[in-house]
Amino acid sequence: MTDVRNRSQGAAAAVSIILFYGALWGIAEATLGFLLHWFPRFLPVANLAGLVMFPIGLLFMTAAVRATGKPAAALGTALVTAGIKLSSAALPFVAFRFVRSPVLAIAAEGTVVFLLLSATELRPGAALFPKALLASVLWRCVFLMFSALLGFQGGILAKPAQVLLGFLLLDSSVNAVIITAAILLFHRKRRVGAAAVTPVPAPLMSAAVLLMAVAVETVGALA
Repeated sequence: MTDVRNRSQGAAAAVSIILFYGALWGIAEATLGFLLHWFPRFLPVANLAGLVMFPIGLLFMTAAVRATGKPAAALGTALVTAGIKLSSAALPFVAFRFVRSPVLAIAAEGTVVFLLLSATELRPGAALFPKALLASVLWRCVFLMFSALLGFQGGILAKPAQVLLGFLLLDSSVNAVIITAAILLFHRKRRVGAAAVTPVPAPLMSAAVLLMAVAVETVGALA
């Protein structure tokens, strides 16, 4: 009976962690991601959101994996974030076609990170940059493949071949540089004594942050 109770408590804690980090990622998508999609109108940087938001998503996914000890938490976290993004499609003036690509991209990111962390680790040494590059290229490949299979019209699939190559290779390389630099910095701070704390939220906190994320996504859809 004790083992069953412990497993139940462990599962509840894992769900709370996944909801918490998925909601935080959802808030980041609805705020920073929203702003970064507008910046190219004023700055000569194409696809700025894509360059920044995958490393941020990876931050939340790896935090969930560290807190639970389970690589599957990466996928769970991504699905929570994708669900938050999808929630805006429930509004009468937001068509599904406006959210389907970001929802699919987030799900693709979570799938690839889950598979990668099931096989290896992202840490200094151990071919860190090639792994970060591989993850960045693969999620884009998964996204493009399923976009084509699902018959999505417009978007990146409608762009010229050189734009697609830039999306796959140049954007992925920038992602890999950011991810590698962030992980090296994180581990350097750990070596000099800074505490590396991965918060384990209470269920009520996770629920509150999730509701906040849905509210922020709704406000962003109204803007």
